[in-house]
Amino acid sequence: MKRYKRGEEGGVYPVFLVAFMVVIAMAAVLMHVGKAGDMRTRAQTAADAAALGAVAEIRDRALGLLVQGMIPWAGYSPETTPDAARRYAKRNDATVTHVDHRGIFANYAVVDVRGDERLQGIFEKFRGGRAEADAIAKVDFPECTPFPLADPLGENPAAIRGLLCDGTYVPIGSSPKTWIRLFTIRLVAKAPKKEPLAISPLGTGRQVPSSAGSADLCAQVGFNAGFRERHLLITAVAVALAESSCRPTAQNTNTNGTGDFGLWQINSIHGYPLSCLYNAQCNANAAYRIYSDSGNFLPWCTYEKPACGGVGNGSYRQHITAATAAVDRLGKA
Repeated sequence: MKRYKRGEEGGVYPVFLVAFMVVIAMAAVLMHVGKAGDMRTRAQTAADAAALGAVAEIRDRALGLLVQGMIPWAGYSPETTPDAARRYAKRNDATVTHVDHRGIFANYAVVDVRGDERLQGIFEKFRGGRAEADAIAKVDFPECTPFPLADPLGENPAAIRGLLCDGTYVPIGSSPKTWIRLFTIRLVAKAPKKEPLAISPLGTGRQVPSSAGSADLCAQVGFNAGFRERHLLITAVAVALAESSCRPTAQNTNTNGTGDFGLWQINSIHGYPLSCLYNAQCNANAAYRIYSDSGNFLPWCTYEKPACGGVGNGSYRQHITAATAAVDRLGKA
């Protein structure tokens, strides 16, 4: 057999050493890859939980309105709803980096999170070694109408005793937990474009919409609230235009110390919280409730002369054309 030359057998050891180091390096990389994948999975779980938590809070607020005989809306508050997302993310060892609400009633929650755990090594150069994820959740509201239905032509309409929601009667004053089944919360793949007009609470600094956009907003939320007949919705939008130019943040202080707030300038004597009155849909719900209780628009001073204790000025008539155009656009949509 051929003999190795002097020193030839010593050259095998460096090859094995290099191969061993390569294997160790690959194992370390694979370990980091596996760790990074696990962190990414946990970040996604945190994002899903945060998004679902945000819309769950919206659902709970809508439930509170439902049992008061008010058509449910998305009850979103930019000061509090993101906190729900942050709480759920924190329970899953992550931090919310951004919360966005979409849909005309902000019933979609788009949440971005970053994992709290940091991966050292080469992965630290990428996103600071932290996993990131995003999720979108949605809450679906039931279709509700007041019960019994208000008769706009009747002199003494029956008082609303509750709502009919998806064919189910919900009496005023019942337990909110009983009707949680009427709402659906789920994760979705896409969210619609953001609609800032539907939620403009005091102090958010959101841009005031144009006159056309304002009328469109009043038409949409007014229809959702219960002003379903065309002539009735046109009158309601015209009144809102005369009262507030359909600005959700409009406010006025009266000589008797009371205040008027929101789209339909709901007076403070009705007891609605400002968080409701500065929300477009909740304000519309309150306006429809007041209209239904009186059977007409006489509570608003911008209506016909007998309105507001005889001092109505009929200024809503100046906005009939704009209101009609907004209702027609809503019908086409």
